[in-house]
Amino acid sequence: MPLLSLSAPAEPDDTAVQAMLKARLPTEEKRLGLVLRSLDVTGTFLECRRVTLTIGTTGAATAPSDVTGYAADILALVQDLNTQENAGIAVLRFDAYDPSGTPLLQERHDLDLGRNASAYASFDYFPAWASRPATTATGLAAAPAQELPAAERERLDNSTAAGVVNTYFSSGDYDVEYYLSAPYQREEIGAGVREHEREGGVDHLVVDGPFPAIPLGTYSTSEWPEQVQFTVSYISRWTSSIGEPPGKRFWFVYVGRQSQDRPWKVLSIGTGP
Repeated sequence: MPLLSLSAPAEPDDTAVQAMLKARLPTEEKRLGLVLRSLDVTGTFLECRRVTLTIGTTGAATAPSDVTGYAADILALVQDLNTQENAGIAVLRFDAYDPSGTPLLQERHDLDLGRNASAYASFDYFPAWASRPATTATGLAAAPAQELPAAERERLDNSTAAGVVNTYFSSGDYDVEYYLSAPYQREEIGAGVREHEREGGVDHLVVDGPFPAIPLGTYSTSEWPEQVQFTVSYISRWTSSIGEPPGKRFWFVYVGRQSQDRPWKVLSIGTGP
C-alpha cells in the first residue's frame, strides 16, 4: 500500500470538503431508508485527510445490497472529489448500523490519492462481497513467491509478534514478506507489480508495540482471536513501485494469530490505524 502525502492540501480545507460531500451525497439515501448520522472530515499528519461517514437504517427491511451499493457510491464520490477538486482524501471510513445499533457494514478504504484503491477495502460483515484486483493499473502481474526452506519456515513460525514485524520489514526479501503474511495480505502483495523498495533491507527501522487493536473486518475474531497493532518507520533505499523516491516511510501494521500454538502473521499494513 503506497505511503500517502503527509499533509492535507490547504485548499480546499476540511470544512470545504465536508460541504462538497454533503452537497453531492447520493440521492438514494432516503429511498433506501438510510439516514446520515454523521459526516466528519479531519486532516491528520499521517493520513493527509480522513472522511468518516456513519449511516443508520430506519427499519429492518433494508437489504444488505442496498447498504453496500450506497457505500460504493460514496467511494466513487470521494474518488471524484480527489481527482476533480483536489480534495486530498486519503482515508474513507464507512459505517452502517441498524436501528438497534448493530453494525451492518464497516468499510475502510486507503486511497492512493486520485486513483482507485478499492483493493484496500475492509468488509466486516460481508466478506464474500469483497473483491480484490489481480493486477495493478499497469496490468503487470507480480512473480509468485518462492517457498522458503523448512528450517527458515520453522524459525519464522516461532517468532513473537514483534519479531514477525521486525523480520518482515528488515529482511529485504519478498519471499519472507509473503510467508509472514496472512491470506488477505498475501493477496495485496501478490497482486500487481512487486514492491522493490525494501529489497536488500531498509535503514533506521523502528518498530513500536504491540498496542491493543480494533479487530480488522477482513479477519474474523473467531478465526483470528489475537490481533495487535505496531507502528513502523524506516528509510527506504529504493524508489517504490508507484514512483515514490527513497525516504521516510511510516506504517500501521496489524499482526494476528489463530491460536497460541499457531504462528503470528501480518494481517494488514496501512497509513492509518
